[in-house]
Amino acid sequence: MSRIKPRKLLILGYGALGSAFFRLYNTRYEIQGVKRTPLSNDPCPLVLTPIQSKALRPLVKWADVIIFCPSSGRGNLACYRETYLENMVFLLEQMGRQDAPLPSLILIGSTGVYPRFQDKTWRENDPIPMETDRQEILLRTERTLIASAVPYTILRSGGLYSNTRGYFYRYIREGKIRTSEMSDQWVLSVHQNDLCGVIHRVIARGPEGEIYNVVDDTNIRRRELAQWISQEKGVSIVPDGPAPPTPDRRASNQKLKKVLGVTFQYGSIIQFLKDHFIKNNRVP
Repeated sequence: MSRIKPRKLLILGYGALGSAFFRLYNTRYEIQGVKRTPLSNDPCPLVLTPIQSKALRPLVKWADVIIFCPSSGRGNLACYRETYLENMVFLLEQMGRQDAPLPSLILIGSTGVYPRFQDKTWRENDPIPMETDRQEILLRTERTLIASAVPYTILRSGGLYSNTRGYFYRYIREGKIRTSEMSDQWVLSVHQNDLCGVIHRVIARGPEGEIYNVVDDTNIRRRELAQWISQEKGVSIVPDGPAPPTPDRRASNQKLKKVLGVTFQYGSIIQFLKDHFIKNNRVP
């Protein structure tokens, strides 16, 4: 009996998320990554090239599934537009030129697509008013994909955290929290491994033309998280003025749970920190 060949995955914008996915699922898929610069000691085969390059065309033809997850870091608006919208347009053009069956595309989007200054819980099918240029770029990237002929799934991810990443670790390392950082913004987050699990489940189901909010069950504001870390780790709160008055967005994960049957390994940042760092007195 012939052995079933593993599906071929191309990860565009290979970084921390791509590396985590490779670590968890490399025995189930044949994976290649696309990245501008090399990573040290990463076992995933990498092609070092910008997404907008002729080198992308044979990789697109090779792939069964493409995971689109580039990051603009702290770039300016032009960098943000290139990273998301312009790279998406270029990718879709390359896919449209293929004479082979189209690969499916998983867009790792962001809950940043939702308005920040409307204190409500957003669901995937809610009409989205525009507030900022960056928000518009994220939404246009999604709409460009939706309008194409490419089979897709869009995952609007919250902020990623793991054993080594998360803005809140700085509080513990520095031993202080500034009051200007203790805002009323809701913590929209998901553990990196849990997002990898959602991606794996989406690949198994196949593209459905659906959008999912991928956020865990953390139900606190940044101010409350900072206060909890201060209490548990004895971190000082340093007065330096009030935080900006931004109630911020929330996002429902009910569709993710109901349709995909997702359960989180790490249900909240608080539980994760209790299990991995507070109890063991470790800091990443």
